[in-house]
Amino acid sequence: MGILRAWASKVEITPPVGIPLGGFAARTAPSQGLNDGLYAKALALNDDRTTAILIVADVLTLPSEIVEGVRASVRRNLGINPTNVMVAATHTHSGPETLGIFASLEEPLLRAYMKVLEAHLAGVTFMAFHKMAEASFGVGKGRVRIGFNRRKPEGPVDEELGVIRLDNALGVPKAAIVNYSCHPVVLGSENLFISADYPGYMSRAFEGALGGGFTSIFTNGAAGDVNPISCKGYACPGSFRDAHRLGSILAGEAIKVLEESETSHEVCIQTSSEVRWIVLGEPPVVQAEHSLKEEKERLEELRRKGAPQEDLARHEAILRYYERNLELLRKEPKELKVPLEVQVLRINDVALVGVPGELFVEIGLEIKAKSPLKNTFIVGYAGGYVGYMPTRKAFEEGGYEPTRTWWNRTCPEIGEVVKESALRQLETLSAN
Repeated sequence: MGILRAWASKVEITPPVGIPLGGFAARTAPSQGLNDGLYAKALALNDDRTTAILIVADVLTLPSEIVEGVRASVRRNLGINPTNVMVAATHTHSGPETLGIFASLEEPLLRAYMKVLEAHLAGVTFMAFHKMAEASFGVGKGRVRIGFNRRKPEGPVDEELGVIRLDNALGVPKAAIVNYSCHPVVLGSENLFISADYPGYMSRAFEGALGGGFTSIFTNGAAGDVNPISCKGYACPGSFRDAHRLGSILAGEAIKVLEESETSHEVCIQTSSEVRWIVLGEPPVVQAEHSLKEEKERLEELRRKGAPQEDLARHEAILRYYERNLELLRKEPKELKVPLEVQVLRINDVALVGVPGELFVEIGLEIKAKSPLKNTFIVGYAGGYVGYMPTRKAFEEGGYEPTRTWWNRTCPEIGEVVKESALRQLETLSAN
């Protein structure tokens, strides 16, 4: 155990209006305005022996190339082992394209933005590291429900809201990590304004209530099959008012949990990381051809019926998505090996489990239930992005999430690989 030193910093990463937005194949145009700014936030922690870093950005995903670039910069400039640096995205679907679904990442504006983004993530880390000061640490849990299981209306969700607080030497709260599992898709494909979605509203409300330079860091959990209650199944007709409302609900619970939690100056920080390789078989070209054929027929039918231009534009965008999916799957080898990193950051009886994608809530709940550390939280979209991580049953049932595409590198065993790796590391760290 050692005396905690910590600090949180943030920097704005809002891209220029006109940049393509990520997350929806049905978007018909690049961004046309700005509703609220996007931020990258970093928390640096030290217990006299070990320094750990958590970085979270208001973007859809962070490619592994950016994650590794940030880690390399942090190691080169600060001497911190890459295993000790967790880099995650909030998964807003109203931020810049970082996955290549709506637009290619080779577009000049996106390519330039990604370079600047990597520099910002490293820079905000340097800021937090160099301002570390004596601090205290606490944790608490609340319950709130702003999401539903989009595959099964009566299916499981994770209502737990975790709050990890950091106070300064005077006992004043200066930062908090908020963890909750729900897709940030209040704003759907028709929205063309840049926004951090409900996590942004939550953080602004939380920071406004605590004041005094307080920093709220939102981490998304096992949200692979969980949509906000403003959605109707997979449809996302929500408004900015809906995002404000759901973010405010989370902020209210986070304030309550923080104020009820107790803190300690003494901490023990441990980190762990394990890279597993998943082997994907022959790419599903036939399935991709079938999906493309169906969308062509759907679009032709809409044209025959004289559908509104906005509906035609949306399906034309979807058609381009299926064309690109088929083109890229045809270029894939018959066997593809994909690295998958599962990372654990432990502070006393708290564990953050980083997974590089969209873990199904059922698996996240199981990891929490079986973890030897009573305050275990999943941090999704961390350490890169592989795709969806469903249950085996979901593959039997079919649907959107288990469908392999050029960006969704999923397979029936992926959820079990993540779960086994997470629990193995949690057991090891707990034993130590």
